[in-house]
Amino acid sequence: MAINAKAKRLALMYWPLAVALIFLALAAAGPLEKAYRAVMRPMAEYNDSFLETSVRDTAQLMIPIGLAKGAADIIEGTTLQFEAGVVFANAGTEMEVGDALQPVLDYLNLAWRILILSIIFSTVTKSVLQGCYPVAHILMIVSLSGFSLWFLIRPWLKKTNAWAVSVERISKMTLLAAIVFLLVLPSSVYLAANLSQAATAPLEASLFSSFEEAGRHFDVSEFHRIDKITDKAKFLYDKSLELMQYSLTATKDIALSVARLFVIKLLNGVVFPLGALAFLLWLLRGVLYPALGLTQTGLAREDFRNLKLWTQSEKDEERSTS
Repeated sequence: MAINAKAKRLALMYWPLAVALIFLALAAAGPLEKAYRAVMRPMAEYNDSFLETSVRDTAQLMIPIGLAKGAADIIEGTTLQFEAGVVFANAGTEMEVGDALQPVLDYLNLAWRILILSIIFSTVTKSVLQGCYPVAHILMIVSLSGFSLWFLIRPWLKKTNAWAVSVERISKMTLLAAIVFLLVLPSSVYLAANLSQAATAPLEASLFSSFEEAGRHFDVSEFHRIDKITDKAKFLYDKSLELMQYSLTATKDIALSVARLFVIKLLNGVVFPLGALAFLLWLLRGVLYPALGLTQTGLAREDFRNLKLWTQSEKDEERSTS
């Protein structure tokens, strides 16, 4: 009976250690990764499809803008004059075509920069998602190893022992970090993708027509097929007149399209993903911090109290300055 009681006591004392060692073995051997990827596959495929579509649509939108920029490089700074009934294009000051088109070109250059940043963001996000599990795997190994050590030494040390407290907190913090890479980052992209589909997808359709119209007007592909210098000059003259006439009516439309493009990319690239990430991190912090014993009280009330104090201090500073 005494032996059975001792065995039960040891079992109750070390069953958390056995569980931690089992999960550590599963994480190190690979079954845990397979299970995670199987569960997260729908979300991963959705995120990947969203980012691929974003890059493809952005690249498609860059085609007409790139054509317009290429045409601008040919036409900008060109001056036109007539001599003996023939049109010549040279460097001078008689008719500065680039100056007439400058407002439109400024808007197109701004749109080009926005699209470049959008592609960079989508590519970086995709790379981060691909690296989430390798980083989380290392953190899980560290966390489970720490938990195993903590469960092993906990029965023999006081709760206030510095070594026990350090191992416990390191294990729990690395577990939280692993959860961030395993769940929070993919979920934030998933939430941002759904918000984008609902809020900004309808606005993107009108952008293509506006920029494609600009690309058609700025198309100078025929210029490269002309052999004679005089014919090239005549083409530049006709194209310059067309573009100057086009710029009179298209500047407002292009400006509105660039503004919509900026808003869409700002929402899709900054507001939605960072907002979703901040919310999920706050939720993780508010739920798991108390659950893991990293704090004695819930964090939601504390966060709202700090927010209230911060807003009050801002108002007090404004009153003092006024």
